[in-house]
Amino acid sequence: MRCNAQGSREVVESMVRTAKELGVVHDEVLITRTLCLFPCNQAPVVVSYPDNQWRGGVTPAQAAEIVRRAVE
Repeated sequence: MRCNAQGSREVVESMVRTAKELGVVHDEVLITRTLCLFPCNQAPVVVSYPDNQWRGGVTPAQAAEIVRRAVE
């Protein structure tokens, strides 16, 4: 399944909304949509750096938590 069909738009919106709520600026967290990362069976996929964590099947709630942890 493609990430788009599995809710990637909602995942990105959740991340952006959470970053705004926390007052995060681009120096702290950069949220970027990409083209296909290819693990389609795990869509939607979120990759975070510098910890190089690949997460599959991410929900909007999990996406918000990823942002919160990134700014701790």
